[in-house]
Amino acid sequence: MAFRCVSCGIDFDSAEEFMAHKQSHQAPPVEKPRKGLLCLMCGTPIPLEPSQANYVGEMRCPSCGQIMKVRLEDGEVLFASSRASQT
Repeated sequence: MAFRCVSCGIDFDSAEEFMAHKQSHQAPPVEKPRKGLLCLMCGTPIPLEPSQANYVGEMRCPSCGQIMKVRLEDGEVLFASSRASQT
């Protein structure tokens, strides 16, 4: 028994080959937007540790040294302000 792909019309001899082929027509999973913080001075992404998902305080940009006061809840930035860099 042949298995035909209705999307592209290719025939397959086995169900296993057909199922493997069907996956090529499925859209890749949509990635969630990355949560995190961007430096207000230089735009560099600042990686957040899981322990910082709920954090209030200062963070320093690893690239330019800018210090920002932030409030994070569930990894989302609720507030961020910058002050003069203290490198």
